[in-house]
Amino acid sequence: MNPLSRINRRWAAPLLAVGLVAATAVVPNAIGSADASPPALPPLTPAELLVKVRTAKVTALSGTVKLTTNLGLPSLDSLGALGGGGSATSITSLLAGEHSAQIWIDGTYHLRVATTAPMAETNWIRNGSDLWSYDSSTLTTTHASIPAGSRTSADADTDPKTSIPDPAHDTPIEFAQQLIDKVTPSTGVSITDNRYVAGRAVYQLVLTPNDPTSTVQAVTFAVDAATGLPLDVRVTAKSSGSTAIEIGFTSIDFSVPSASIFDFTPPPGSTVVEAKTPSDLLSAGGDRYDRRGRRNQPSDAANGLGQLTTLGQNWTTVAVIEKSSVAGQLQSFLASAPRVTVGGSMARLVTTTLVNVLVFDDGRIAIGAVTPDQLEALVAAG
Repeated sequence: MNPLSRINRRWAAPLLAVGLVAATAVVPNAIGSADASPPALPPLTPAELLVKVRTAKVTALSGTVKLTTNLGLPSLDSLGALGGGGSATSITSLLAGEHSAQIWIDGTYHLRVATTAPMAETNWIRNGSDLWSYDSSTLTTTHASIPAGSRTSADADTDPKTSIPDPAHDTPIEFAQQLIDKVTPSTGVSITDNRYVAGRAVYQLVLTPNDPTSTVQAVTFAVDAATGLPLDVRVTAKSSGSTAIEIGFTSIDFSVPSASIFDFTPPPGSTVVEAKTPSDLLSAGGDRYDRRGRRNQPSDAANGLGQLTTLGQNWTTVAVIEKSSVAGQLQSFLASAPRVTVGGSMARLVTTTLVNVLVFDDGRIAIGAVTPDQLEALVAAG
């Protein structure tokens, strides 16, 4: 079981749109002193390092995770929080700067994520069969119950049916080598210098796209030498040669968190709303309700995202969002973006150091970590 993969899914509630806009999630600069000598670790091949990640057995931890985004965008202050919600972690705020979250995990059924912003706080909690979210900016607490016998996405991490490889047929090293063999036609795989992340010695696995139309120079994963847990991921933009997005631990403790961490009582004065399903709570949280507990817009309108399709493959995958209400909210921001014709349709082209975006007059948005020419070609070919 890899707790970091579950952490990312939990934090994906406020980061959903960033995932679409940024196309990749990456890590923070948590390496400690730049003058520290690299740790001396036993040499590993990429396949052996993948096995270390695959066989990681960490089930409990607490720590601070930091998201750093530097896409070279102009100020987004005028856009506000897209989607009309009052979330402390608004979509636009995540597109630039640094943001942090506190995370506690004890097995599959106990998890808490807390994010903060000036004068605001957001919490997501799972305590057994109870799910909670709290947004201090709207004073809204949302609760959902997981029916007995049901499974959430977190439970899927421990489902033996999803376990790969099958121990009866593949050894971990064989599985890792097969994975590398499949990846290498589109990606270079290597190990670079060891370093420290959150005070811990790590190996660094580097993936380098072979496709010249990708705007990604490299994706670097920092793997804890002692536990095999990925602690840090960093995406470097080809255009600048610098880190465009990072997400990872700045501090971490592998001891079991106190059980009281997962207890939650709605703060005095907050409105408590019962969500119909766990996914309803996890996908939108308090943003679906106002201060009186009245439901806001339907989910698609509330988060500003329409139906999602993808074009291309591997490093040139492009996401296309149909009829997104976000497009209308971006008009003032798009005023200076050049107009282009793509497959007979007009659009504004927004370029960043890592991703390029087409915002069409008809409400579609196409996003990809590819060159503008490749983005336009893929969308035009449909």
